Amino acid sequence: MLVAARLAVLTALFAVRTALFAVLIALFAMLTAGVAQAYRPFDLTDAEVAKRHNFEFELGPAELTGVDAEHSVRAPVLSINYGLVTGRELTLEGANRVVLRSTPGEPRAQLEGVAFGLKQVLRRGSLQDKFGPSIAIENAVLFPERGEKHLGAAASLILSSASRPGTTHLNVEAERRPGGINAGSAGLIFEASDHFGVAPAMELKVEALNGGLPEHSVILGLVYVPGEEAEYDVALRFARSGDARIFEVRAGMTFQISVHTVIEKAEEAVGLPPRRRRH
Repeated sequence: MLVAARLAVLTALFAVRTALFAVLIALFAMLTAGVAQAYRPFDLTDAEVAKRHNFEFELGPAELTGVDAEHSVRAPVLSINYGLVTGRELTLEGANRVVLRSTPGEPRAQLEGVAFGLKQVLRRGSLQDKFGPSIAIENAVLFPERGEKHLGAAASLILSSASRPGTTHLNVEAERRPGGINAGSAGLIFEASDHFGVAPAMELKVEALNGGLPEHSVILGLVYVPGEEAEYDVALRFARSGDARIFEVRAGMTFQISVHTVIEKAEEAVGLPPRRRRH
């Protein structure tokens, strides 16, 4: 009887959370009539890509993670995006996790979340100064971590829409992880319009593994954009996965540099004369 009652309560809670998430998606559709990918400080991304022949670096020097009584630091968290022809980018990302309290027989530091992906904009919309929603897809190869032997794969659909109050990004993703686990997730990012260069933002996400109870998370953050060259961010992430409670502190920056600028700086460093440009 107690087991049945507990299962009934869990099923009801899951139904309520699923309904709330559906309401949020409906609000997305209503509010977005009418900008860098993962997209700091979030887990999700947007339907935009790096500029052609530009490198975009998303760097978190050190981020604290707590799972119940266990704590670790990701130092650094890095994503490198390279803009290809218009509407496409390549992404290489990963993090170095350092456990603060070591376990005998286990390394204190190891790479995690290493992935190589391709994002493509399918429809140019409000993020590209056009009308309507921007639509993109992203496919990635997931590299195995310690104890895993096979590659994984992920595919996601991204819808973004910008309006005067702010920008919204909807993500739906399916994964086959290197450990043989199937996962599915969906989430929303809400970014308010910036005031004096500061924009508040929030991410809501739900993720399920092999049909089990979902993990729910929320990220609350601020993004500071002093100019076109760089963005700075700070955020808190709260999540619940089964009985585990997860807390993260994130902070970092995003900046772009063109290939032409890199070449020019390298030529200056070795003393080569500047190239003549054709107009």
